[in-house]
Amino acid sequence: MNKIQRQEIASTAINQLGGMGRLGAMINARDFMTLKAGAQFRFSGSRKTNVVKIELSENDTYTIEFWKSKGIKWSKVEEFNGVYADQMISIFQDVTGLALSL
Repeated sequence: MNKIQRQEIASTAINQLGGMGRLGAMINARDFMTLKAGAQFRFSGSRKTNVVKIELSENDTYTIEFWKSKGIKWSKVEEFNGVYADQMISIFQDVTGLALSL
């Protein structure tokens, strides 16, 4: 997989949650990173978690990991496998307690 393909996958994953603009406005999303097969970003407002990592699986579903980061200490909060695109927003909102739309 080349760099452009990785960026397209990351962009698609972010867009499934509403896009960078909406995420930035609603949950102060920042530090967006392109991963091998997905995206990662930090956000504010949840006591439980502040980093999400989304990766596309070979079966065209996503694996979503929620992490709590404080300084250099990272701990995994929850992980979901086999997530379809239309489930991403509800999982994000359930885990974080944050709304992605008005």
